[in-house]
Amino acid sequence: MLPYVVFLGFAATLLGNVIYIRNTLLGRIRPNRIAQFLWGAAPLIAGLASVSQGVTWAAFPTLSMSFLAFVTFAATFYNPKAYWKLGLFDWICGVLSVFALVLWYLTQNGNIAIVFAILSDAAVTIPVLKKCWTHPDSETWVSYLLGSFNAFTSFFAVNLLTFGELAFPIYYFLTCLLITAFIVWRQRAALQNCGVSST
Repeated sequence: MLPYVVFLGFAATLLGNVIYIRNTLLGRIRPNRIAQFLWGAAPLIAGLASVSQGVTWAAFPTLSMSFLAFVTFAATFYNPKAYWKLGLFDWICGVLSVFALVLWYLTQNGNIAIVFAILSDAAVTIPVLKKCWTHPDSETWVSYLLGSFNAFTSFFAVNLLTFGELAFPIYYFLTCLLITAFIVWRQRAALQNCGVSST
């Protein structure tokens, strides 16, 4: 067990979020506000639920994800052009995400809280994946890649290999990798199409 590796993960995701927030403030990318807010709420609930079950350092990356997502959410209000225009699909997924958080509150159970936090996060991730597919230029892939590294460092701090320690970090690690792949794949395809059309 190497619990202090989580600080390396935090440093990496902090760098990724500084890049992301900078691009947001400059209007180079357009984050989904609903996603950023709920990406703050879901890890916060999952992290606090893990701590309530005795998880220590392994919860740090999850809680840091929450803080940085809230900072990004706030940054979208600085530049009027630096946010994604929300459609019906975004709002539906946002409502489903909030509904999952409400179900957690009604249960007041640690593991169930983590399950609903994952469901909440997944519901709001779907429109982000859709946006990455249709408008890959509206996102920054390096921030998500560094976010996956942050989640990966949680595994160095686990003690008992319990659901509370592993569930959300595994989910977040895979989700960040999936978003990264979507952005890189679609950005590369767009560049190739530009090359073909210019010849």
